[in-house]
Amino acid sequence: MKTATKCLLLVPLLLLIFSLAAQPPVQVYTGPVEFDGNRAYGLLKVLASNYRGRVVGSRACRKSAEWIAKYFESLGLRTLIDEFDAPGFGGTLVTAYNVYAVKEGREDAYIVLIAHHDIVPRTIEGANDNGGGVAVLMELARVFAHRDTRLGIVFLSTDAEETGLHGAERFLEVFGGDIVAAISIDMCTWKDHEGVALYAFFYPPAAFSDLGILLLFAEAGKLDDTTSVHDIALSVLSARLLFIFAGTDSMPFAKRGVPAVGITDYPMYPYWHRAQDTIDKISPGSLQEVGVLVERVVMSIDKGYMLRLGDQYLFVGDRAFYGPFVYASWAALTLTAFLEVWERKRAGGSLRAAAKLFLVSEAIVAVSFAVAVLIAVYFTTILPVIIVGSAVLAIAFSLVSRNLFATVDSDTLKIAALLPSLAVYSLGLVNPTTALLLLATHAYVCVLAKPRGDGRLSYAVRVLTPMVSLLVPVALLAAACVVMSPAWIDRFIASMLTYGLKREPVLVTLILALATLPATATALVTCLVARKEDH
Repeated sequence: MKTATKCLLLVPLLLLIFSLAAQPPVQVYTGPVEFDGNRAYGLLKVLASNYRGRVVGSRACRKSAEWIAKYFESLGLRTLIDEFDAPGFGGTLVTAYNVYAVKEGREDAYIVLIAHHDIVPRTIEGANDNGGGVAVLMELARVFAHRDTRLGIVFLSTDAEETGLHGAERFLEVFGGDIVAAISIDMCTWKDHEGVALYAFFYPPAAFSDLGILLLFAEAGKLDDTTSVHDIALSVLSARLLFIFAGTDSMPFAKRGVPAVGITDYPMYPYWHRAQDTIDKISPGSLQEVGVLVERVVMSIDKGYMLRLGDQYLFVGDRAFYGPFVYASWAALTLTAFLEVWERKRAGGSLRAAAKLFLVSEAIVAVSFAVAVLIAVYFTTILPVIIVGSAVLAIAFSLVSRNLFATVDSDTLKIAALLPSLAVYSLGLVNPTTALLLLATHAYVCVLAKPRGDGRLSYAVRVLTPMVSLLVPVALLAAACVVMSPAWIDRFIASMLTYGLKREPVLVTLILALATLPATATALVTCLVARKEDH
């Protein structure tokens, strides 16, 4: 039985290798393109100079919508201005204006291209967020206005994006057509970027777009005349763990099951929501590369090249671990955990005593989490809280291990460490990808862990165990700090936590409660490796 359990741990690794090797080829349109970056830059100059301060509800915002509509009409496209009420920055309802033009195809189904025209009050020109996106959208309307396509194309310039994606939500309420895909072009035309990143291909907590549209962008980004697509693996990992930097208008589409994605600058635009977001940060060349990328993706979708591979996936580099491979890996690790519990019980472990240990440990972790969240929200800081909180938990469990756990045998302690793993793995029935991310490394650590006794090796193992057990979130946080700077990440996560508790207190509380389970499991398995062998 022990050999079978250990062998099951190899299954996810083999499935990962096979999934990456067996990924189906992605075809991309490589024919002629018509996008003109100079034309787009000319449109951007008009938008940035004539419609400054276009905050939702302002005269400038309304006038910019009317200007966009006139441009669409000049192309011979059926154009609509949709007036609706939306929250403004002052907290009251204001009048907002969506503009969209429809190019019909041979079939009654549509690709929706989106770029919001509103800006935040701190911005003046809003050249990159999101004047560049609007300019790309308008030039794409010219490119496709009279091109023969199988699918129809909607060119949607939304309002009230900056106050909560209200323009996109409104469009989905009033538009009755069948939507095949949606692409949000948002803050992606900075002249000094290295390329673009994909984001907003999901709606929290767990509604993800189909993998196919991400693979299509990844492949199109490899062509010489398009901007490159960066760090898909990190983007997907961040989204799976709800480590969200920003959103855009593709998210409401993903919520409704439409393959949808947003594109944004890589690395992140340093003048985001600042007065320095001006037209000198944009160039015809950056508009050209982004526009051609979107044109090629649209043509690829129109030709039926977008695969449908499901919404359960992760990336390793630019290749995907997805679908049945994810489900099979989750099943293998879940079975491994069950078998290990069964073996420990047969060896003399007590399920009842293990359950008590788990509940006591979970209570300690839950109280610690609650206190940490209150401190983080009050002081608007999170990284120091995580560091101090981890140290406090380590001390607390060291004391508990010497007293409450002292009379408990190692087999029972191991069962107690596996119980939260099984609780989280039960989520895999709905979302196996998140279950794998939360506890895959812990499953390996817990199944292979055994008492190490005293000495230098024991201390090394005690330090390494929690780091390996929580490898994915720890690595993600470390990568974010390298890319964005620890100070920025600290402020951002603390602000998002505060915002989330105000807007969606039940959802955020449930997510935090779920996060206590891996922490409890890690604390228990660390206690296990720190003790001497039972005699």
